[in-house]
Amino acid sequence: MADMLHDPLAIKDVALRGRPGTGQRVPAAAMHGPHRSLERAHGFVMETLNSLTTEVALLDERGVVLLTNRSWERFAAENGGGQTVGASYLDVCAQAGDDPIAREVGHGIGEILHGTREQLEVEYPCHGPAAERWFLVRAARHRGPGPARVVVQHEDVTARRVAEEEEARIRARLLDAVAGERLTREPSSLSSIRRIRDALDRDRLVLHAQPIVELATGRVVRHELLIRMLDEDDRLLTPERFLPAAESHGLIAEVDRWVLRQAVALVARGHALQMNLSAESLGRPGLLDLVRAELRHTGADPSLLVVELTETALPRCAATAQTFVEGVKALGCGVALDDFGTGYGGFTYLKRYPVDALKIDVEFVRDLARDPASRHLVTAVVGLAAAFGLSCVAEGVEDAETAALLRELGVDRAQGYFFGAPGPLAETLDRHAAGAPRVGERDMRR
Repeated sequence: MADMLHDPLAIKDVALRGRPGTGQRVPAAAMHGPHRSLERAHGFVMETLNSLTTEVALLDERGVVLLTNRSWERFAAENGGGQTVGASYLDVCAQAGDDPIAREVGHGIGEILHGTREQLEVEYPCHGPAAERWFLVRAARHRGPGPARVVVQHEDVTARRVAEEEEARIRARLLDAVAGERLTREPSSLSSIRRIRDALDRDRLVLHAQPIVELATGRVVRHELLIRMLDEDDRLLTPERFLPAAESHGLIAEVDRWVLRQAVALVARGHALQMNLSAESLGRPGLLDLVRAELRHTGADPSLLVVELTETALPRCAATAQTFVEGVKALGCGVALDDFGTGYGGFTYLKRYPVDALKIDVEFVRDLARDPASRHLVTAVVGLAAAFGLSCVAEGVEDAETAALLRELGVDRAQGYFFGAPGPLAETLDRHAAGAPRVGERDMRR
């Protein structure tokens, strides 16, 4: 009796004869004592559910809808009636065909049912005849007794999205105003902005790639994309020559979006890649939508794309970063925490963000062979990564001794000039795709 009061489905099973939805109530004469209490409890639970403005449903172990509130019933009726009690929510998702949102939700709920995932959260746009609206789907494991296994919630979040976009527009106008004021004091900034704008408009941004090597085998397993820019004399500028200006004058988000589109197009050709995103991009709405749209447009395998987030940038956009990380993970992409150990919130980020890998900053790698403190720090990061089920990547490896020591300490992967300097994109990708020898393997065995 006490267990039933915690589960509306258990209450409903007693209050109804047979399965839910049969409409065959226990005769009034029999409704006394425990049965009467259960019916009142069920009524209270349903009143509570019906008071919610969001749509709520409970699914069983097969993904079949067991119980819904009134808002869900209206939602189902407005969407063809396929998500009512007795219908398979998973089948409805599968029947959506090529809709990536439906596939993502169905796959996520399937993982929750199989115990490999705790919760799911997906935002998606709906292009109506009058205006675009945004909706949020949440799903989580149901831990109470009874047949329910998953709680699903639908919510209209259009108002929040509109407010976020307006906030972003206001922020952009403020940045423009600050940049304009700065230009009156710093004429050199104007030429920097013009060069970056020209590079964006005339496709004068250039990608280079650097191999990332599996230390156990010496094989190149993926590449990190690194941006360059051609100036007016066709000279190649390294990032430190133009990215700071792009960041200070509000152009870095456009640069990031350019890189993202190029990266997904390359992933669609079968290349495993990593790319960096700035704090400015993470703080703007619409980035996750762009990733989703590019993956859908190109048909790229999301598992080949890893997004790197810098630990020191996360405090500036903690809330939006968490939404983005959870969203790209749900799409199937990987996430790496870059420059790990250089910020102040590393442990907090490991708890908050579902990342896949930690990138050990070059500060702890360059003197690894000579400094015991660096070895202790790398050992600690490797142990931490192992405890969280993450992989470790070391940056800035410049010699065989450091590479061998990293492998002994348990680091999974590494990159740096010892394995290969950043080089022109096509040449670098083609060289390793063509079955080049294992990078640095002979030297590491010396």
